[in-house]
Amino acid sequence: MQERPLEDLLVRITEHTRPNACVLALLGSTGAWNSTALEGAFHDARATGRPLVVDLTGLRFGDEVLLGLLLHAYASP
Repeated sequence: MQERPLEDLLVRITEHTRPNACVLALLGSTGAWNSTALEGAFHDARATGRPLVVDLTGLRFGDEVLLGLLLHAYASP
């Protein structure tokens, strides 16, 4: 069994509101342990009324919760 350092289980979410978009930058890993924070960030980004851009370049791992949020954001007008 291999142990994972705590920092591997964390995600940092940075929101930047631009005139033409709301950018969420995700850094780290997503999973059930931080789904509440992810859902809140996506909800707040949608509330801006701007198109959502999600920057995944700093993400090491994304689970099915993140995939569901991305699909829902894509399908929302």
